[in-house]
Amino acid sequence: MMRFIRRLGILWNGIEDVMLVVSLSSMMLLSVIQILMRNFMETSLVWADPLIRILVLWIALLGAMIGTRKNQHIAIDLLSHYAPTSLQSLVARFIALIASIIAFVMAYFSWRFVMSEKEYETVAFLSVHAWLFQLLIPVAFASIALRFVSELVFGGRVTEE
Repeated sequence: MMRFIRRLGILWNGIEDVMLVVSLSSMMLLSVIQILMRNFMETSLVWADPLIRILVLWIALLGAMIGTRKNQHIAIDLLSHYAPTSLQSLVARFIALIASIIAFVMAYFSWRFVMSEKEYETVAFLSVHAWLFQLLIPVAFASIALRFVSELVFGGRVTEE
């Protein structure tokens, strides 16, 4: 079972990495195209600016997911600096517990937000529904929460790069 979880984690890591590269590349390419079209053709792609804003959100969320995976996220760990060495593991697990609870709560409420956007048929651009792009929000928070849960349960990262 542990082997399956590791392989699943490695696959998920690859998906995150590819999505980040594609999102960043697309955002940069679209931005350059928009600038060139505005400066030289006095026109632009109507759908590009909303898509670029969506890609900025995606890059932030994917970056948070990858930062959590690599344990390079912003951490408020004052407690772990002042705790005795004998309690470091316990403190780390407590922090992982709190972080996982917060991330799961964020995943839940972002899922509710996405479903309300779906219900009200909010359009992002052209005729594309916004909820399709917003699905990454609860997925990202759930992924972050699961990484903290794995740290809590296994005492460290399940998948390493």
